[in-house]
Amino acid sequence: MYQVYNNLMDNKNQEVFLQLLRIGPWGKGTLLIRQPISNKDWSQIYSCATTQTVRRVIFDRFVHLEESQLPPQSLRLQWTIRIVQIERCNYKMNTVLASQFKNFTELGLDPILQKGEGVANWYLKPEHRVCGDILVF
Repeated sequence: MYQVYNNLMDNKNQEVFLQLLRIGPWGKGTLLIRQPISNKDWSQIYSCATTQTVRRVIFDRFVHLEESQLPPQSLRLQWTIRIVQIERCNYKMNTVLASQFKNFTELGLDPILQKGEGVANWYLKPEHRVCGDILVF
């Protein structure tokens, strides 16, 4: 994973990215930086978050940042739109999963969801988890 980060951004941005991930799905910790994050830096962080499917994890940490640490408003708006799309996709997926579960149990089967949406329940905001196998936008 380190090599992927290294190819997408410089060391300073890697550190910010990794700090935001450490704050992570549970929302604990603070971002410790020595200098402001530029618009270009935030664009790199956004690209890496998108590539690594952790855009939601980073986005949900914005409430823990100071105003001066936040990405530019235009990027926040773009990020918000993608998060809303993820929420809608997850709602559709969960509706289908519930229907399939009902159909299987009516046939006498006992289905178990072992990954994907089943893992989302471990997140602070399960509706923001991006499923790596199925992306519908």
